[in-house]
Amino acid sequence: MNQKETVSLTEEDIKKLANELYKLQRRDELVEKDSLYCDGWIKLRKEINDWIHSNIDRSEYSYSSLQMQIYGAVKFVTGCKGGLREMTNEQSKGARWIFEQMKDGFERYGTNEKRREIK
Repeated sequence: MNQKETVSLTEEDIKKLANELYKLQRRDELVEKDSLYCDGWIKLRKEINDWIHSNIDRSEYSYSSLQMQIYGAVKFVTGCKGGLREMTNEQSKGARWIFEQMKDGFERYGTNEKRREIK
């Protein structure tokens, strides 16, 4: 007869295994999340967010209105009609270009005071 070997794990061993398993699951989740959007869009999206937050006080629009205007123009220029998840790194160059143009337009005409000065 073969004797079965039993493995006994200490509480410390169980904790180490649980931590390793958790790390592997988190790594897999992060890889899946990163794969939804291209790197160029992830970087640009953060820049758009930061720019809106730093200029919101100078605008008559809300955060979501500014974001929708920018994202709408980005979708139009890149042709990502199905959503920004479809954007490639190549298309993100066009997205960056349109965002830079919109920032420039905001600096020239974006505030109520500047619009009054132009008239």
